[in-house]
Amino acid sequence: MTPLEVGVWYSLPGIPNVVISLQKTSDFLAYPEWITQRNTKQRATKKSVIDHLRKLFPTHHIVGLGKLTKDDEWEDGTKYNAGTIWRLDANTRSYLWEAGKTDRTPENVLCVMYLEDSLIKLRRTYWTFDNPTAAAVSYTHLRAHETDSYLVCRLLLE
Repeated sequence: MTPLEVGVWYSLPGIPNVVISLQKTSDFLAYPEWITQRNTKQRATKKSVIDHLRKLFPTHHIVGLGKLTKDDEWEDGTKYNAGTIWRLDANTRSYLWEAGKTDRTPENVLCVMYLEDSLIKLRRTYWTFDNPTAAAVSYTHLRAHETDSYLVCRLLLE
C-alpha cells in the first residue's frame, strides 16, 4: 500500500465533492470551528466526553473539514468567501489536544474535506457529525444519515 504524502489533497474516484489529505495536526487545528459549533469548552467538561476522548484511538485520527466553493451569505447577513474552510468534526478533540487533556496528540490526522457550494449544504454536513437535536450522535446514528458524499467516512472507519 502506498502511503499518503503529508499535505497533499487526493480526490476519491466515484465520490464527488470529497477530498482527503494527511495533514499535520497543527495545520488542522489552525482551521476555525464551524460557524454554528456548539460550546466546545462546555462539552469538553462532560465526564462522558473526557472519558471517551482522553485516550487517543485510531478513529480519533480521522477528522472532518468543510470548504465553501462559492461566495455565500449566512442567515445573519455575514458574508463568506469561496475557499473558506472550517472544522466540521473533531472540535472537542481539537480543544482537548490543544489543552493537553489527552494521553497524546497525534502528529498527523486524516482530513476528509467536504466541498459544498453553499453554507446550508455545509451545515447539513456538519449536522451529520454534530446533530443539534441529539445529546450525542452515535456511530450507528451517523451511518443512518449517510448519502453518497458521506460514504467516505464509513469506508475510512471500517
